Order: sequence, then C-alpha cells, then structure tokens
Amino acid sequence: MTLPAAREEPGSSIVFVSSAASLRAATGIPAYDASKAALLGICRQATAWEVAYATIWLLSAESSYVNAHPLILDGGATGFA
Repeated sequence: MTLPAAREEPGSSIVFVSSAASLRAATGIPAYDASKAALLGICRQATAWEVAYATIWLLSAESSYVNAHPLILDGGATGFA
C-alpha cells in the first residue's frame, strides 16, 4: 500500500522504525553529555521479538489514540524517564 492509499483507508497505520542513536547526546563533552542523560538501563539490545510486539501493538486498535509519539525500545539506555 502506498502512502496516498493509506491516507484514504480508514484505520490504516504507518510505523517508522529507526535507531535510538539520534536520541543520545554526542557533543564530545562527556560531562555535558552525562548531565543530559541518565546512565541507567538494561544494558542489552532489544530482541527482534520485543520490537515486533511493540510494532504489532502500534498497529492494533489498542493504540488507536497514539499519534506521532516516539516509542523508545532501548531498555532505558537513552535515559528518558
């Protein structure tokens, strides 16, 4: 399905998947970067199943009120609370 067709189809959804690297500070100044991001997390990458289940939820009716919101699947590595 193309984007114009998806806009015409009631109940259609589009999910963009990208890297969390764009969410991390990378100024080259460690003290500044550490002050902007918590250093807590699960310390592992998400499994393909974890990403798939989150995507399935985003495509489901249960998430019908979610709009233009990033769902960050990084185990807390980016430090957003």
